[in-house]
This record gives sequence, C-alpha cells and structure tokens, in this order.
Amino acid sequence: MLNRIPRVVPPLNTLLADLGNPSRKTLAKVLDVHWRTVQRWTSADKAPRAVMLALFWMTRWGRSALECEALNETNFRLAIARNAMEENQKLGERIDHLSSIADFGSANDPAQSVAAADPVRKTLKAFLASPPHGTSGSAQTSDLAAPPTSSAGTEEPQQPSRQRHR
Repeated sequence: MLNRIPRVVPPLNTLLADLGNPSRKTLAKVLDVHWRTVQRWTSADKAPRAVMLALFWMTRWGRSALECEALNETNFRLAIARNAMEENQKLGERIDHLSSIADFGSANDPAQSVAAADPVRKTLKAFLASPPHGTSGSAQTSDLAAPPTSSAGTEEPQQPSRQRHR
C-alpha cells in the first residue's frame, strides 16, 4: 500500500482550486486545524506533506488514481477467475474422458455395493445381442455375454456357504 502514495503532489493552490477554493474555515474544519494555520499554509502555498496527501486524494487526480487502481485490481481478479473456470472445465472434460474409458472399480469407491453404470459393458452387450453380419441371428453369443446384474442396479454380496468339514 505504501508504494501507492504519490511521489509528486501538485502545489497547494492547485489542489485548492481543483476542490473549488474552499474557505479557510471550511478547510480548517475538514483538516481539524485552526483557520490561522490554514491561512499560513495558503499564504506560503505550502503545507505539511500529510495535508497535501489528504487534499490530493480529494481532488480529481486522487480519485482518478483510486479508480484506476480499482479497475486494474478488478481486471486482475477477473482474469484469475476466468483462468480457474477454464481449468475446471478442462479437468471436468478429462474426468469425463477417463470415466468413459472404463470403470475398473477401486477400493475407495463411495458405494461399492452399488453397480456403477458401465458404458463398456453396455456397448459389449449391445454388440453381442445384435446378429453378426451375414448370419440369420442364430449365432451363439451366450458364452461371451457379461454377467447379469439385477434390475435395480444393485448386487448383493454373496456370503460364503457354511459347510462343516468332517
């Protein structure tokens, strides 16, 4: 923030002219000083740097500098947001691509007992169900078919049979 303080400030009479040449009493009240102090500053056309900076930020030049800074900051944040949105979109597309390759199932699947939609298995079933080219549809494809799933999409884990060995 300190690097945004202007190095060069216009002379006091220029600052006051830009502010509409306020009266000494008004200026004294705003700056919380005695009106004679303001009279001394205006007669010498010189005031302490803190006063000059305070008056500068009230002029059109100070407001313009603040507006420019705000615009630059807004554009910078907007560019960051756009880049993040583009990256999210690319990552989503990559996830969709990797998901479409196959569902191999992993140990940390959120619902292991629920069978996930398997696009590879569905495509294979559709391919095997259709008759081969040049045949009447009597080809035997049951040996190659994928294992059936229940209609609700869930499979109950099978418990091992409890047989006593003698």
